[in-house]
Amino acid sequence: MKVWAYLDPNTNKVCCALLQESVPPDVSVLVKFELESPSQIQDIIYDGVSIRLKTLDEKLREKKVELQELKNRKLAGVLAKTDYVIIKLNDLKMQLDAGAITSDVYNAEFQKYQPILQTRLNIRKWNDDIETRIQNATTLDELEQIKKEIISYTEQFKEVSSFEV
Repeated sequence: MKVWAYLDPNTNKVCCALLQESVPPDVSVLVKFELESPSQIQDIIYDGVSIRLKTLDEKLREKKVELQELKNRKLAGVLAKTDYVIIKLNDLKMQLDAGAITSDVYNAEFQKYQPILQTRLNIRKWNDDIETRIQNATTLDELEQIKKEIISYTEQFKEVSSFEV
C-alpha cells in the first residue's frame, strides 16, 4: 500500500495521502512509504528532522507506557472498592491508641476484614509481577498478550461493588 506523508505547512503535523495527487502543492517535505497494512499509518511520525516510520524500540516504549496506564487505571478501580477497609482499620487503630476500644475489639475487626486484606495483597503482588513482565517484554506480541491478561484479571472484579466480609 503506497502512502505519501507530508508536513502540513500550516500546522507542521504529519498528514498522509493515498494518492500523490491528493498532496497539497505547497508542501516542502514529501515522503513515499510502502506499507504492509493500513494500521502502519499510525507509525508514520515527524521527529523534528524527517518523516519516518517508528522504530521497534519506539513502538515497544509506547506500548509499555500504554499498558502501565491501563493496568494502573484498572487496578485503581478494583482497589477503590475496598479502600473503606483500610480507612475503617486506621480509624479503629486510632481508637485503640486513644484507649476508646480494647485490643480484642480491634483484633476481632482486623480478623473480620482479613479476607479483603488478603485479596488486596494478592492484587498488589499480581501488579508487581505484571509490571516486571511489561518492563522485560521484548516484542509487541508479548505486550499484546500481557494486555489481554490485564483485562482478563481485572474483569473478574467488574461486577463486585465491594468485597464482602
